[in-house]
Amino acid sequence: MARKPASEGGVSKAQAYRDAISVVGQNADLDVVHDQILKTTGIDMPKPQISQYRNLENKRHGKLKKRGRKPKSETLAAAAAAAEPVKVIKDDHLIEFISTVKVWENKLGAAKIRKLIGALYQ
Repeated sequence: MARKPASEGGVSKAQAYRDAISVVGQNADLDVVHDQILKTTGIDMPKPQISQYRNLENKRHGKLKKRGRKPKSETLAAAAAAAEPVKVIKDDHLIEFISTVKVWENKLGAAKIRKLIGALYQ
């Protein structure tokens, strides 16, 4: 679909939205934004279009969260970096064991670790 040429001397709908938001605020209701646009520019913009402009502006300013899970490679790399044992004393298995238990505690939670240890030593 071809774009319509900008009206001579007029304001684009996107600019009308930005002007209205600067007056009523970013979190204003769609009705309030619609009334402000209609009052200041005379453009009767549908509410779904106002919502779309809001989402585009939020995305442009980085205010929207990225959807979906984080990639596995990032989470595994972070867990591996956290799980890397600090070897102060060479061949010290206790420090390695404690760091491994800390990783499992972060994954499972302290309550489940206590249950597992209780089940092993009853």
